[in-house]
Amino acid sequence: MLTNGVRYQVYRSSEKVPAPDKLLFECSLDPKDNPGVPIEEIARMLSRLSKEAIAEGKLDSWGRAIFTDMKIRKSLEQIFMDPPRALLNLVRTVSGDPSLQPKEIRESFVRIWQGTQEGQNAELAFKTQTVQELGKAKVGKGVKPQYSFEQHIQGKPQATVELFHRLDGAILAFAPGGIQKQPRKHVINYLHNGKIFCGLHILKSSLRIWVKLRYEDLASPPDFVRDVSKIGHWGVGETEIDLSDEGQLQAALQLIRDSFEKRLAANVL
Repeated sequence: MLTNGVRYQVYRSSEKVPAPDKLLFECSLDPKDNPGVPIEEIARMLSRLSKEAIAEGKLDSWGRAIFTDMKIRKSLEQIFMDPPRALLNLVRTVSGDPSLQPKEIRESFVRIWQGTQEGQNAELAFKTQTVQELGKAKVGKGVKPQYSFEQHIQGKPQATVELFHRLDGAILAFAPGGIQKQPRKHVINYLHNGKIFCGLHILKSSLRIWVKLRYEDLASPPDFVRDVSKIGHWGVGETEIDLSDEGQLQAALQLIRDSFEKRLAANVL
């Protein structure tokens, strides 16, 4: 653990990855780093570093789970993009359709994986230059700079990145193939039929999420949700969710789903 008494960085030194990628978790006591976050929420994040949590092995167990999920996710990506022949044969056998060709199965794997990662929308998926590639070149009038999903997760702790992947996959599952993701400079927007129902900003220790719900209409919102109707923010909507761990995931997803279904109903009307 590295700390200056205000900011805390926890690394899993035993992992066989480049040093920057060993960063598991980061949090700060500085209110400037946590605008709008209740002190109770900051204390809860710091409880991961308590003597009791360390003595009981909770921190080590949590860290191992985070890095295991990261490795499995990367392995699945590699398998889906270049599946071994044994897997192709297994899929053909289990499908019950012996007419399926290896090429067809490979192409299907790629579509399924890319659909999970990008919402199956080629117009909104990042497929051109990144901002880094543009460098200092001037962007022509009327030409919007391009942003990537990688830019949003670059340099973030593994715990936050994995939390993002879990949330992201759950949101895309609301309407498989029908949700689009749109990376912007500060946020990743989620859309259905071209309409934004959720925006997300990845911080060091949490995910800042905005949904198109009126805070005053919520029944007993959790303490990590707040009203931002009179506060400037990057996303859309009047309700902000500060998601910092998996224990809050289901409550956050319910609010995001409510926003999605509200948008869905508006599209029907």
